Amino acid sequence: MVDYKGGTCLGPLKRLPHCVDLLTDLEPAATARAIEAISAQLRRREQILRKSNCKDITEYEQLRHHQPSLAPLARMLVVVDEFATLAATQEELLEHLLRLAAQGRSLGMHLILATQHPHGALSTSITANAALRVCLRMLDASEGAPLLGHGDLPDLPRAPGFLCLSTQRGHFRCPYAGTAQESAVWIDACVKAAQALPPCQSPWLAPPPANLTFTQAQQLLSAHATPAPAKGLATNLVSTRQNLALALCDLPEQLAYGAFNWDSATPLGIFGTSASGRTAALRQLASSAAQAGLVTHTIGADLNQLTLPNAALAGSQLDTFHPCEVLRLTQLALEGKLRGQLLLIDDLDCVGEAIDTVLGLGEGRDVLEKLVNASRRGLFALALAGDLANAPMRWCANISQRLYLGVCSDALADQAGLKRCQQAPNQVGAGVLTLASHWCAAQILLAPVLPTSAANLPASVVDSPASASDLPVNPSDTTTALAAAPVVALPENVSTCPPWALGLGGDQAQPWCPQLNQGLIIIGPAGSGRSTALARVYDILQATDPALAQRAIFIDNLDQACPSAINTVETALDAGIPVFATALTSRAANTYSGPLAQLRSLSPLLLLAPGLGEGTQLANVRLTRWLDPHRQHLPGRGLVIASSQITPIQICQNTSPTFAANPQV
Repeated sequence: MVDYKGGTCLGPLKRLPHCVDLLTDLEPAATARAIEAISAQLRRREQILRKSNCKDITEYEQLRHHQPSLAPLARMLVVVDEFATLAATQEELLEHLLRLAAQGRSLGMHLILATQHPHGALSTSITANAALRVCLRMLDASEGAPLLGHGDLPDLPRAPGFLCLSTQRGHFRCPYAGTAQESAVWIDACVKAAQALPPCQSPWLAPPPANLTFTQAQQLLSAHATPAPAKGLATNLVSTRQNLALALCDLPEQLAYGAFNWDSATPLGIFGTSASGRTAALRQLASSAAQAGLVTHTIGADLNQLTLPNAALAGSQLDTFHPCEVLRLTQLALEGKLRGQLLLIDDLDCVGEAIDTVLGLGEGRDVLEKLVNASRRGLFALALAGDLANAPMRWCANISQRLYLGVCSDALADQAGLKRCQQAPNQVGAGVLTLASHWCAAQILLAPVLPTSAANLPASVVDSPASASDLPVNPSDTTTALAAAPVVALPENVSTCPPWALGLGGDQAQPWCPQLNQGLIIIGPAGSGRSTALARVYDILQATDPALAQRAIFIDNLDQACPSAINTVETALDAGIPVFATALTSRAANTYSGPLAQLRSLSPLLLLAPGLGEGTQLANVRLTRWLDPHRQHLPGRGLVIASSQITPIQICQNTSPTFAANPQV
C-alpha cells in the first residue's frame, strides 16, 4: 500500500496479515525502492512462466497441482492512494507503474490507483490498461468523462459512496467500511484468524540495516548476492591494496545486494550532512587498509574519531590545529613521496581553512584540487569527506566515485546536486553511491572505534606504546611506525632529549641538531627562548666535542653587547673560531654591518618565533609554508635555515644551570 497522505488513510490496514508494507510520502526513498522491486518481480515472474511454458499465472497454478516442486507465486495487489501526488513528486516511478499496469495482470500482479484529480495524472497508457475505472462524485464533472469513456459523469447524489463504472452505465454505491473503531474489530479478527498461517513474505529484500558489521554484510551477500554486478560492484567484500571494502549496496531492481570495494586508483569523495557517518566511512576504509597492509595517513579536525587500527601501518596523523604539518604532508604527496599509500582527509572545510591560514584565502581549495588530480595520476590513493555543500564545487569535478550520506529529502538532494530520485533511508551510514555510469543506495560497514594511538608520536614523547591492533604485528615497534609517518607534528614542549640533540625537529619530529662547527646565530623576539637555545648548544658541545666547546665563543644578546665583547667576537671571527650568539629580531633585521651582520652571512640561522615582527626578512628564502599561526608565541619553536634548507624545530628545555658561569660565555 502506498499512501501519499502521510499514511493517515491506509495506516490502520498495515496490521492486516497479508499487507506487506505501507509506503508514504514521508519516506520517498522507501517508496522508490519498493516500486523498483515490484518491477523486478515482474521480470522474475516472466522468467518463471517462460521456463515452465505457461502463458499466465492461472495456467501456472494449474501446473503446480501436478508439479508441487514449482515455486509458488502469490497474487500481488499494489494500492496507491493520491496517485497524482506520487506522479508529481516522483516522476521516475511512473515508468514502473506503467509496466505493472500493462503486464501485471497475466503475471498475477494487480494495480489500484486512487486520486482526487485524474486530469494530467492518469496517462492514456494507464487508462488503456485499466480494465475497470471507477469515478465518484467530483467537483468538476467534466474530468470524469474521459475516465469513464462513455459520456459525461451523471449527477451523483451528494452522499459518500456513490459512483459510476466504466463498464456499465448508471450509478452505484459501495458499502461503508465503518468507523475506525469498527474497522479495528475486523482487522483484529483477520490477524487472529491468520495466526496459524505462515507469515506473508515480502516481494523485496529488506534494506540493509544501520550499524552494519562486516560479518552481517557477508551473510547478506552469501544469501542474496547479485549474479551480474554492475561495473564498480562485486559479489563479495574483500580488501586488497587496490580495492578496499567499504559498503553493502542495495539493488532492489535486481532483488539482490552488491559489494562496493573502492577502487583506490581513482579518488573517492564522501559527502554528507552532520552525523551522517562521514567519519565512520573513513574509519572503515582505514580498517580495510590495515587488513590489506596499506600505510594510511589521516588529516582531520578530530583525530579521536579516526584512530587507525594498526599502529605499525599508521602513517602521519595530523589535525587541523597543525596547518604547517598538514601542508607539508600534502606537499610530499604531490611530489610522489606517498606512492602506494592511502591518504584520508576528513572535514574538508576545516582542512581548507587551516591551509588558508598559512597560504592565504582560497589556497586551501586549490591544494585539495591538486591532491585530487595527483591521485587520478596514481601518485597515491585518496579519500575525502566533507559537507554536502562541497559536492557541486568546481574543485570536486574530477571525483568520479562519490558517496552521498544523509540525503533523505528533496532539499538535501538539490543541495548535493543529485536528482530527487537519488535518495537514501534516513539512518546513519545510509547513502547514495554514484559511479561513472550508474548509482545505487549503499550502507557503509561499521568499523569499531579504537582508542587514540600514540604510534605516530616520536619515541621521546611516547609514554606507552600503542595497542588495540587486530593484526599480527608488534604495535610497540615505534621504529616501523615512525618510518611509515613522513610528517609528525612537533610537540609544544620538549623536556628530555639525547645529549647531542638541540630538540625535536624535521618532518618526523625526531631528535635533531644542525651542524655546529661553523657557529650558530639565534634570533628571536623577547621571550622566544633565545637564551635557553644558547645554553642547550653549549651543553651539546660539552657532551660531544669538549675541545670545540673550550675554543668557541658564546654571547647572549650580541645586539646589546659592550665594545669589548664586540671586539672579542670580531677577533674570533677573523681567526675562524666558531661563535654562538643571540639577538633580538628587530635589531638583527636593521643591522647591516658589524659582527652580527657577519654572523648572519657565515653561520646557520636559528630563527625563533619567525612569524612575529620582522623575522621573515632575516631569511633568504620564503617562509610562508613554515609559519604556524597557532604557535607564533610558543617558546622554543623556530626554524633552522642553512644553505636554503629549512628545518622546523622545538628546542629542548633541559639545559645546564651553570651555563652563564663558564668563561666562554
